[in-house]
Amino acid sequence: MGVQKIVPVDVLDKQDVWVLFREMAGGEAVDSSDLNHIAREVAAECGGVPLVIVTIATGLQNKNQRVWAARARQLKNSNLQHGILEKKVIAKLELSFNYLEREESKLLFLLCSLFPEDHNISVEDLMRYALGLKMFGDVNTIEEARERTYDVVSTLTDSFMLLDGSEEGSVKMHDVLRDVAISNLNERYGFKVMAGLKNWPDTQTFENYSAISLISNDMNELPRELSAPKLQTLRIQCNSHLQIPDDFFKGSKDQLIFLEMSGIHFLPILPPSLQPLSNTLRTLHLTSCKLEDISMIATLKNLEILSFSGSEIGGIPCNIVELSRLKLLDLTKCKNLISIAADISKLPNLEELYLQRKF
Repeated sequence: MGVQKIVPVDVLDKQDVWVLFREMAGGEAVDSSDLNHIAREVAAECGGVPLVIVTIATGLQNKNQRVWAARARQLKNSNLQHGILEKKVIAKLELSFNYLEREESKLLFLLCSLFPEDHNISVEDLMRYALGLKMFGDVNTIEEARERTYDVVSTLTDSFMLLDGSEEGSVKMHDVLRDVAISNLNERYGFKVMAGLKNWPDTQTFENYSAISLISNDMNELPRELSAPKLQTLRIQCNSHLQIPDDFFKGSKDQLIFLEMSGIHFLPILPPSLQPLSNTLRTLHLTSCKLEDISMIATLKNLEILSFSGSEIGGIPCNIVELSRLKLLDLTKCKNLISIAADISKLPNLEELYLQRKF
């Protein structure tokens, strides 16, 4: 009971390819004499793979004949070995990514690749990334960033670059698209995903990366210093006893904007390595961590978003009022939280406070 049978999806035959492609590309819009023959050429180049068909077709909706012709030419000239379906899928999904019209759509798509495979990615979390990284340029308030994020997510789900998640307010990346992002697209934007490590890679250089995600690793130690002068985003999801050296952030302190650390025991105090980030860090997520003395948070003067969601934390110190730029404070799922500084109402720019218990 309740077990879903996994059924492999074979390639479609020629007729079914056209039916699906025509529907996804706009139906009657591709029946016109100037587009129909080009549309059929593009459909034929999709190799009968449903995901590729949907991705390519939706990306061409409402485009003019010149764009259609250019896409047909690119698909024909992809220089792929005959019969290797995986390479064809990769090449055509890369084209779909390249045809996303807004740079913010590309960046948000790639940010999703920093999360674990098959993960329900909260759109609210994506909003915090976008706001912290100033992805929308002129947007400053939480609500404006939320509206823009949902707009971009809608574009990506409508074009099947992202899928609706199984939890409300979440999205997922198709496994194939995530693999394409990690293997073929992330290097272009300086994104790096490392999963399942037991030891830090000795020979790896990070000087050109702007985003690094450490997922489901079993490391106890990090290098003395992370030399990543261009790094803006860092996610660390490791075991509870991970030790963060005092100078770890020293080599990335000039650019690091978004930092998320989850599942780590910071006892008795937060690592002093965070202090050099006081001039740059705008978003700090400490999720599902064990925390005691967090008073040094007040040294991070430029923080705009601060989350302790799911962490074991006893109270919020009075010096939090020194975070004059703080816009969002998330204390959801903090079951051990027994006190909040009374002066929290004096935070001049606080727009949103999230709680799940009464005081």
